[in-house]
Amino acid sequence: MTTITLSPDDLADLASFETVEFDNGYSLRLVEEPDHNSDINDYDCYGKVSWCVRNPWTGYISNRPDDYDGMAEIVRTYNGEGAWWQPPADLREHWYTDTTLQRTLRNTVREILDYGFKTLILEVLKGKDAYGGHIVVAYTSVSGVEPLLERADIVSLIQDMVCEIDYDFPEQDSSSETVYF
Repeated sequence: MTTITLSPDDLADLASFETVEFDNGYSLRLVEEPDHNSDINDYDCYGKVSWCVRNPWTGYISNRPDDYDGMAEIVRTYNGEGAWWQPPADLREHWYTDTTLQRTLRNTVREILDYGFKTLILEVLKGKDAYGGHIVVAYTSVSGVEPLLERADIVSLIQDMVCEIDYDFPEQDSSSETVYF
């Protein structure tokens, strides 16, 4: 079985969305695309979200949805829209005492509402086509990724994605089973 080994510098370059080229003619590229299939309400860890409806005559925002409790609040997005947000029920015992948790989760929900989820695609490239573009010979992807991840989290995702690449790399020599990128 062929394994892929990446250096810390290669991981840092990929996390910066740079194409990493190697001596064996292969390259790796991390691509980011919008995830149009994931919704914040698909994941329990963010709680529930219901967009606010503004009354056109009074300008008031709609009442709290019936299935939301006293923990619910209106989260304003950066473009001025509002949404009723019910934090996850399993955080109830820590919610009022842990302001860092409140702030972090509220900001994450706001970022998802503003930017949506994204899909990360790790591509294995070999050669170029007639137009000078890279030829993708294998890829793996992960969807439902939060929009503004820290670099360390992106590196961790890349390490997981490398293990998922299903491609039979030609052996460089008969004694080696590792393709060093």
